[in-house]
Amino acid sequence: MNLNQKPLSVCLSLLFLAALLWLVPLGRTQSQKHLAVYAPATLYSVPITPMDGHDYVGLADALEPLGTVEAREDGKKWKLRFTPSGGREVDAEFQDGKNKGKVRGQDFELSGNFHMENGRGYVPLHNLGSMLPMFVGLSSEFRESALRLLLGNVTIHFNQEVQKGTPSKLVLTFSSPVNPMVATEPGRLRLVFRREPLVNSGPDNVQTGDTTIASTNYSENAGIPQFTVNSSVPLTAVFTDSNKTITITPAAPVTTATTEPATPPPPPPATTTTTTTTPTTPPAPPAPVSPRFLVVIDPAHGGDERGAAITDAIKEKDVNLAFARRLQHELQNKGMNAILLRSGDNTVGLDDRAIATNSAHPSLYLCVHAANLGTGMRIFTALMPPVGVNSRKFLPWQQAQSPFLDLSSQVAGSISAELSNRQIAVTALPAPLRPLRNVAAPAIALEMAPPEDEAEGISGTEYQQNIAAAVANGIAAMKTKLQGAR
Repeated sequence: MNLNQKPLSVCLSLLFLAALLWLVPLGRTQSQKHLAVYAPATLYSVPITPMDGHDYVGLADALEPLGTVEAREDGKKWKLRFTPSGGREVDAEFQDGKNKGKVRGQDFELSGNFHMENGRGYVPLHNLGSMLPMFVGLSSEFRESALRLLLGNVTIHFNQEVQKGTPSKLVLTFSSPVNPMVATEPGRLRLVFRREPLVNSGPDNVQTGDTTIASTNYSENAGIPQFTVNSSVPLTAVFTDSNKTITITPAAPVTTATTEPATPPPPPPATTTTTTTTPTTPPAPPAPVSPRFLVVIDPAHGGDERGAAITDAIKEKDVNLAFARRLQHELQNKGMNAILLRSGDNTVGLDDRAIATNSAHPSLYLCVHAANLGTGMRIFTALMPPVGVNSRKFLPWQQAQSPFLDLSSQVAGSISAELSNRQIAVTALPAPLRPLRNVAAPAIALEMAPPEDEAEGISGTEYQQNIAAAVANGIAAMKTKLQGAR
């Protein structure tokens, strides 16, 4: 599947569906719930089936990602042999319609009757937390109401601290790196942890007593932890310490550019007829040269690749290029050099886009997309592990983005805050999107969807200008840090 050939929204939906069915505890439909299971080497979900008015799970479904499972029917009995990775075999036996069985030769009492259907054995969800450790030899923490089961020492804990000042800020410190989805709206910021085995050790609801950051809330719903910060002002999130620290602060207010009146030059000194000899003053040393700051803007698609059909008459590739030009103009107005990777209607391959970007050695790479679904803006960073790669040495092609993930997330957060200031809905999240992972510089993708007011549409001048100004302001706020990274 080539993301350069299909609409971004459609491609991402397909990629996420494939990933979430196995890697993420989100493979659920409206009619079926799932249990999220976190283990030291894997993360998966198990379908929940209602039986006798209670929730049941297939025992083989829960064990298969953790080792080898052999199961068979023997009359009304259901026998299972499980071999964990690197461990010894474990035998279990249950009988259809009975609430007792044996695991490792020991009696095990169920909270409901065992069910056998089409050769598969089902046990009550309530018993899974105490049953799985008998098979895998790991401790467990079963959060049944939240549909989350944690096996072994996988839990990620966090602390929160409000540091009062002007302005105040909230510092979240995690025991391991995290990569949550960030969603902002006026007066609220949400962190959604779709993959992390996060557990809150403190109270779920905190009233901070601060006038800026008023309160926080932690919740777990359908296997997904979520942390919400409520504030009287728009907020932004900055990731540091290899994603083990998230600092939430008020977003910088939107400023309107003003032109300072020109200062008239001083009058020339009066001419005299007296000739004087003065000591020669050595010339002042040249001012230090600031690192070059360059933004590469990449309008996605082009040429043979039309992208999404925004309307019957409007192609995504044309919207991308028009918005990229507007964004380039906004950045240049703020004194930042910006170039377009595609300035005409020509086809550019994904590898070629990354090669051209890396050759330019930019401070920031922006990939621009448009969509006909949803509203507002979506900001994507590369979905990949932050492996220990030295940006000063040779970078493997598939890991080129790894050293820059922190900065990419910070840029995404800065832009999100500016969009929120302008009352534009925005969601920031990682995605398996090329060529982001091949870019050896901070890199994000912007996907512009129609405004909530459909009267003007996605091609409207005022709507695009408002977004372009917000994006430029967000980048300007990060300029010093981006230059320092170079």
